[in-house]
Amino acid sequence: MQITATDAVVPPEPSAQDGTEVKPVSEPDFETTAKREERASRTYQYAAIGAISIALGLVAWAVSIRYVLFNTNTATGGDMGAHVWTADFVTRKLVPQGRITGWSDDWFAGFPVLGFYFPFPFWLMTILNGLLPYNIAFKFVTVLGLLGMPLTGWALGHHAGLRKPLPVFCGLATIPFLMDRQWAIYGGNIKSTMAGEFSFALSLCVALLFLGLLAKVMRSGERRASAGAVLAMVGLSHLLPTIWVGVAGTAIILTHLDRKRTNIRNSYAVFLSAIAVAGILWLAGSHRGGIVVAGFLILAAVVYDQYTKRLGLGQFGDAFAAVVAGTFLASFWIHTPTTWAMKRKRSTSGTSFLGWPNRGPMVFLAQKLSSLPFVLA
Repeated sequence: MQITATDAVVPPEPSAQDGTEVKPVSEPDFETTAKREERASRTYQYAAIGAISIALGLVAWAVSIRYVLFNTNTATGGDMGAHVWTADFVTRKLVPQGRITGWSDDWFAGFPVLGFYFPFPFWLMTILNGLLPYNIAFKFVTVLGLLGMPLTGWALGHHAGLRKPLPVFCGLATIPFLMDRQWAIYGGNIKSTMAGEFSFALSLCVALLFLGLLAKVMRSGERRASAGAVLAMVGLSHLLPTIWVGVAGTAIILTHLDRKRTNIRNSYAVFLSAIAVAGILWLAGSHRGGIVVAGFLILAAVVYDQYTKRLGLGQFGDAFAAVVAGTFLASFWIHTPTTWAMKRKRSTSGTSFLGWPNRGPMVFLAQKLSSLPFVLA
C-alpha cells in the first residue's frame, strides 16, 4: 500500500483542553551557559588565590618573616651557622675564579667546598647577594622552600589534571606538614628548616612541581624540557627528596600508561638494555661511565623515535627524555670528582662554570654531547 503525503502522521498541536498551558520546548541558551561557566571559573580562581595566600601567610607568620627575614643579623640555630660561611666563600673565592666548586683551608686541614653538599641553594644566595645584603639573601633562600611549598603543591594538582578544587586542596595539604613539630632534623618542615635543613625543604618544594610536570608529560607529552630543568634543581638541592621523586615518579609513569599510545614491549626493552649496559660497566669499575652510556642509549632511542616513530615509545619516550635531560643538566656538578679534591690539588681541583673538570675530559665531553640531541629536539 502506498502512503501519500496526506496519510502521514502529523503530531497533534499543543492544546490546553485540560486547563494546563503547554509551552513549546525552547532551545538551550548556550550564551547563558557560557557566562555561568565563566563566572564559576572566575570564582574558583579568586577562591584559589585567597586560599593559597592564606596558606602563605600562615607560613610567613610561622617563620616570623617580618622580624627575622629583613633583619641583617646573622642566621643561626642548629647547622645554620655552618652554612652561613659557604655562600660567602662562593661569592668571595669561587665566583672570581670562575668555579662552582673548589678547595678551602678555612677548616680542618682543608676540604672541598660544595663537593660533599648540594650547591643549588648557595648559588641562589650568591645571585641574590648581588641585589640584597648578604644576610637577607641568605635567610630568604632558607625560607624559600617553605614559602613555595603551598604553591608547588597547587601546581602538582594543576599539572596532574585534577578536577577543581582538588589542586587547591593539594596546596593546603602542605600546611599541616610544614607546621608539624614532631621532628627537628629530618627535613621538610619549618622546625627542621630553622635548624639548617633548608636544602631539604627547597628540594622537596621543587619536587612537588616536578611530579606535576611529569604527570603532564605522561598525559600530553608537553613540558618535557621544563620537567628536566626542574628535576635538575631537585637533585642539586638534596638527595633524599630526589630518591622520593624517583619512587613517586615511577608510580606516576605506571599509572598513566596508555597502551594505545605506547609500545610497552619496546619501551621496556630500551630501558632494560640501558640498565644492563650500565650494570656491566658498573661491575667493571666504571661507575660514571655506566651512567653516561646508559643515559646516552636511552636519549638516542628517544630522539630516534621522535623523528621516525618506529619504536613507539610514546609516553615512555617523553618521560625518559625529561628524566635523562634533568640528569644531564645536573651532571656538571655530580661529575665533579671529590676524590680529586681529596688529593688536595688546590690550584687545579674543582669545576669551572662551563662544567669542565680538570681531569677526564673525554668522558666529560661525551657526557655533555649526549645531552645535545634532547636540546635540539
